[in-house]
Amino acid sequence: MQERMEWELVPRVREERRDVVERLAGEILSLDALLEVAPNRMTEAQKKRLIELQGKMEECAVSPCEAAGTPRLSTREGWVEQVKRLFEERGVSGRIPFDDFLGLMGGQHDCSSCRGRSGHPGVSGIPCQFDLTPLPSILGDDPITDQVHFELEPDEMTALASDINERLICGIYNRVAGMDSRAYLEDAVRFLLFWSALGFGVAPAFVRVRG
Repeated sequence: MQERMEWELVPRVREERRDVVERLAGEILSLDALLEVAPNRMTEAQKKRLIELQGKMEECAVSPCEAAGTPRLSTREGWVEQVKRLFEERGVSGRIPFDDFLGLMGGQHDCSSCRGRSGHPGVSGIPCQFDLTPLPSILGDDPITDQVHFELEPDEMTALASDINERLICGIYNRVAGMDSRAYLEDAVRFLLFWSALGFGVAPAFVRVRG
């Protein structure tokens, strides 16, 4: 198994819901702590409550798709034919009527049209995540490298983007075999600046994958 690292966006709280978030956060933290320390002692009611609270928390946040103004799939030219092929390839006919499947898919955001999509998505392939794994090797032994291991606020993301861009200008970075290190760093700068401008933070996530 190999461990890979990626940036995930930290949800931006709707200002009018900030008080609600603060009330929910305390209970979620308590249940999360119980789940981590003594999962066998957690009752089914507590598990259901945690899921319910997490759902309410999501309702208080602005989604990346909404913030970036990403269009729906239904606005893409030829989308009905594309969904029909998907419907047939996945073999979901018989489980859900095509018209219902079409309605569900048409309401999804079209990630390929997102202005903030990463050219180096993480393991999950989600375009608004960024594969961090090569970054420490490219930046080398530099104080800014440590920042990738911590959650960053928008202003910290902007500062990090500025530091990386300075190294790009001066050519102070390592060339890693098998990839275009310069293009990777340019994408990291663009990713940080785009999402920080929309008020999102980033947090590192560690994912274990088969080598």
